[in-house]
Amino acid sequence: METSKQATWWQNGQNYFSLKFYYTQKFDFPVRKITLDAGFSCPNIDGTIGHNGCIFCDNKSFSPSRRNSLFITKNDGNISNERISEICNQIHNASKHYEIREPGAKYIAYFQPATNTYAPVYQLELLYYEALAVKSIIGLAVGTRPDTLPNDVLDLLESISTKTYFVVELGLQSIHDKTLQFLNRGHDYQIFLDTYNRLKQRKINVNIHLILGLPGETRDDMLAMAHEIARLRPHSVKLHNLYVPRGTPLATMYYDERVRLPTIDQYASYVVDFLERQPPETVIDRVVADGHSAHTIAPSWYRNKNLVFNNIEAEFARRETYQGKMAVT
Repeated sequence: METSKQATWWQNGQNYFSLKFYYTQKFDFPVRKITLDAGFSCPNIDGTIGHNGCIFCDNKSFSPSRRNSLFITKNDGNISNERISEICNQIHNASKHYEIREPGAKYIAYFQPATNTYAPVYQLELLYYEALAVKSIIGLAVGTRPDTLPNDVLDLLESISTKTYFVVELGLQSIHDKTLQFLNRGHDYQIFLDTYNRLKQRKINVNIHLILGLPGETRDDMLAMAHEIARLRPHSVKLHNLYVPRGTPLATMYYDERVRLPTIDQYASYVVDFLERQPPETVIDRVVADGHSAHTIAPSWYRNKNLVFNNIEAEFARRETYQGKMAVT
């Protein structure tokens, strides 16, 4: 277990190393993520890999106030001034909201919806540095897929990572190829692994996104995933439950009863199974999905975050366990 300043979460009565606690240890001021929509597309939607996206894909469930036609542009040509200024507007509006509750807060600019490295490198550089130029922004997080990180983009990300706090949030969802195919991800685990290793070679922080309780996956499958992610030792992990956005292929499967979702108790058990096996220095960004109820069908329980957190904490207490208790050293 690390002895550095950041690795003291267990001394504060916590069962896992939360992102909130990590921020309090790393920074001397309150820090929040601000979600930004720069209008990127995705190779699994525009026909490069596929047209329909993942079976759960609905970016409105991630940021329903955005994704309008003004900012969705093709990944070529010059970026409009409107698109650039919109990044600053989004930061300004979000920071006003947080400033009321946390005066003096600073922000991580999080490029979230769609695939945020899917553009020529000169466009990416302009958009990323436009966000970083805002005085209240003290770092950057970029959400992307493992198949959209060519070397010139990695060069840019590596350069940024030497100048500011920086994390690549890399969507995976599952290590099992049968599941990735079911989800219509458009890549396999080996592609993810190759990209992850290229990022780590450049000393870039990586946050791995995973979904627990996917259709067809057994507890043994999820335990295998927990052990594999622990072996990789990423900077951070973001855990989601599977939820069903309206108008998606997953919604059709749900209505046809071809897909069953875990109960809240089952999901809490999956989360604790996973966290028990992670190294204590791995930051846990999230333990439950953060969708928007107006755009989702099920499950109803994930909309009550406190209820989910309470169930997870109760499962930790029942087992008398914590993050890292079953980690392989």
